[in-house]
Amino acid sequence: WVQGLRLLGEDVASDHAEASLWAEWRNGSVLAVTPQKLVDGQLFGQTSWGGMVKIPLSELAALDRRRGPFVDLTLMAPEQKDFPASKVLDWSPKLSRSVEGRLLNLMRHTSSVGWGVKAPTVLAWKEQGPGVFSCWVGVDQEVRNHRETSPLVFRVLFDGVVVASSGPVSVRDSPKVLRGELVGKGKLELVCESFSDSRAGGSHGDWIAPRVWRK
Repeated sequence: WVQGLRLLGEDVASDHAEASLWAEWRNGSVLAVTPQKLVDGQLFGQTSWGGMVKIPLSELAALDRRRGPFVDLTLMAPEQKDFPASKVLDWSPKLSRSVEGRLLNLMRHTSSVGWGVKAPTVLAWKEQGPGVFSCWVGVDQEVRNHRETSPLVFRVLFDGVVVASSGPVSVRDSPKVLRGELVGKGKLELVCESFSDSRAGGSHGDWIAPRVWRK
């Protein structure tokens, strides 16, 4: 628990390079670090402000690129969000959390970088490309114990044309990789829909690490 904070003015040394990776804890925490050494099951990393952090490997879920030749769509607010309306529940897309506010959790894969949605939902960004879109998709494990769950279909559209599709994905399926070519600049849409016309609950989908890799 945080009982108090004290803010101190401090000049950040200019010779520290920007941290190169995201270190993702199993509890959902994320910190930007540059790994330095591994000693006795603990990873030592340098932060962007020049400090050092020690991370037990038992608590580390993943290391992921922080910067690279790509556009990270979790760092850009969608210019369009279409999602189910509700007078009781908030079904708006959630940044780096499931639609119910938990750590993104696909079968055998957890992440703190992505979008959690409830089908049917559309997320869109303009002026994307040229390049290659990539991500992992799946049904979030938070619905595993629902009485009835709906398979989902994830589609990637570029200027209205489908460039990648997952086919039906169930809550017991492993994450699927989506990859699509973006020719020129255009409107990129991430569409998550129920596979059937059933009104079954549990239509919670995740877009993990959605990126546009520059050519």
